[in-house]
Amino acid sequence: IDEKTMSGKVKTPEQRIQIATDLKNEGNALFQQKEIKKALDKYHRAFLYLKGLVPEKNAPGANNFAASLAGSSQAANNVSPAQIEEIKKLNLAIFLNLAMCHLKVERPDTAIKDCDNALAIDANNAKARFRRGQAYLAKRDTERAAAELNIALKLSPNDPAIRDALRQVRVLEKQQNDRQKKTLAGLFDKLSKEGEQDTSSATTTTTTTTTSTTPTPATTTTATTTTQSTPDTSEPTPSTTSVPVATETTPMETTPTTTTPEGQ
Repeated sequence: IDEKTMSGKVKTPEQRIQIATDLKNEGNALFQQKEIKKALDKYHRAFLYLKGLVPEKNAPGANNFAASLAGSSQAANNVSPAQIEEIKKLNLAIFLNLAMCHLKVERPDTAIKDCDNALAIDANNAKARFRRGQAYLAKRDTERAAAELNIALKLSPNDPAIRDALRQVRVLEKQQNDRQKKTLAGLFDKLSKEGEQDTSSATTTTTTTTTSTTPTPATTTTATTTTQSTPDTSEPTPSTTSVPVATETTPMETTPTTTTPEGQ
């Protein structure tokens, strides 16, 4: 069935499924030719041909994908159970391929949404987990990347691509930890230098204060004797010496393969 030939005509579910399949295959061929943006366009159009074909009671998941596939059109009433399963598988492949393309064009947030939609169809899909882990890795979110990739590894324990991605996560974690240690060490050095400067300033102030204090000479007071007619019974006042008090200042102390589209 040719999409252009069918343009403007009322399409049966069977025709729409066929057109979507053809568009997906065209997208796969473009992806292999490294025409990523053109492949994205084919996959998106394939999804639009399937939109609305699945009756609401059979819509998978509880996210936006369920709403997007929920059958509000009359065509949904004519879809057989076998066709519903075919549509689900086709949409799963389309979302996985969309995620792969969005990773290629460095749009990890969109790739994560594609994987969310794929997992709404198949919660145990290793490729969806793997590609969502890759997207988190691209965002440098090592915690979420490791979580997704470990789930993918449990689902597909012999996949070397998943193990390689986990190694990349560990490398990135080490780089982030080393960078954090370097930043903390620099901050500690800065605080230490500031502490040394404060101590030096306090010592300088103390020295200046001590040097500028000149002892006051002792002052001797001589008692004056007054001759009186009666005996003087008072004792002479001894000389008093004023001695300056020195104040001492103490300074302060201181997995799937990433190059193969689905459905080939």
